[in-house]
Amino acid sequence: MSENTIIIKGLQLSVHIGVTAKERKKPQVLEADLWITPSMPFEQMQDKISKTVDYAAVVVRLRELTAVKPRKLIETLASEAADCVIRE
Repeated sequence: MSENTIIIKGLQLSVHIGVTAKERKKPQVLEADLWITPSMPFEQMQDKISKTVDYAAVVVRLRELTAVKPRKLIETLASEAADCVIRE
């Protein structure tokens, strides 16, 4: 992990997840930790929010992503979440 990393710990996500339909029927709360490394070092950001990661927006977006559809595997959700953070 780089010293230029934003860490979000204990993010609670409500998601319909599980291999069986019974597991997916009710939402479960998953807890996630995220390590996000911005494209530029912190010292180059010149104290401007526009040059960093809006971690509040990341939290909102990941909560939206988890609510979109049920999934069978946590690995699928993790992959989708990582792709979302990198892409957006």
